[in-house]
Amino acid sequence: VSPSSPSVTFSCFITGYFPKPVAMKWNLGSISTGMKSFPAVMSSSNIDSLSSQIDISASSWQGTTYHGVVEHKLTSTSISKQIPSKNATLLTPTVFSPKENSSTSDTQVFFLPPSPTALYVDSNAKLTCMVVNVYENDGLKMAWYPEKHELIDTKEQDNNTYTTYISRSTDKNNWEKGETFSCTVEHPDLLAPIRKTLSKKSPKRAQERHPLSHSRDTISLTCLVQGFFPDGISVQWQKNQKASKNLEYITITRKDGAGYSTFFLYSKLKVSKDSWEKGDTYTCMVSHEALLNKSIKETVSKVSGK
Repeated sequence: VSPSSPSVTFSCFITGYFPKPVAMKWNLGSISTGMKSFPAVMSSSNIDSLSSQIDISASSWQGTTYHGVVEHKLTSTSISKQIPSKNATLLTPTVFSPKENSSTSDTQVFFLPPSPTALYVDSNAKLTCMVVNVYENDGLKMAWYPEKHELIDTKEQDNNTYTTYISRSTDKNNWEKGETFSCTVEHPDLLAPIRKTLSKKSPKRAQERHPLSHSRDTISLTCLVQGFFPDGISVQWQKNQKASKNLEYITITRKDGAGYSTFFLYSKLKVSKDSWEKGDTYTCMVSHEALLNKSIKETVSKVSGK
């Protein structure tokens, strides 16, 4: 940081999208300098995440509003977040001298909760703590509270930074009861340790509906889930009671509307008309913590008439 030219860093963290990819733009793509986009990573819970950030002069923030826009073309989804202009007097910053090529403002810590599929189908309550934008991995310490020793996994990124994960398993009942978990990160380049906490939110029960639509060569099966909370939910489609990587479907989650705390989900699966005509069955399996058995599934076929 230079006293004569103080800077500000804005960061955007994107997680839980499917399928890949997503695109991140700042101010509708008009900003190209000072921008860093980090490669997408997948956690041990099979959740994709990526981050992007921009460095601007603090003086340019005064009187200027910045926008971060995330676009997911495969679902025609666009989300914009606004960072209002800052009208304040700039203070001369204190100058620190961390290791070469390191920056205290870049390092960030994120929590990844267990996915509904991992929790309710695989009975695997795994929590992941992720540290991004570490320029020098030596001296990095990560710890859980309640204390539990777990292996640390580190990956070097294309921009010469490190992304580090530490995961821990816990009893599913403890997670369901709302126990709070903390992850503490220490590093020589941090002015103070970073601590993040995570606990389960109180759920509301999900309801499921299954409309059916036709086209010339394909059949579209849709799975509609309404009135659930929190938004952590998983949908899996099966053909003849078996999971298949060849199934083509999209899933979109939205809030029920302004002023509502619940969410709805729409998942659409395309199948060939020949498969439908010969009686293949297709199953929509929904996993959510508010469901009585944590998951529910509905099977449809031409033979069943459903």
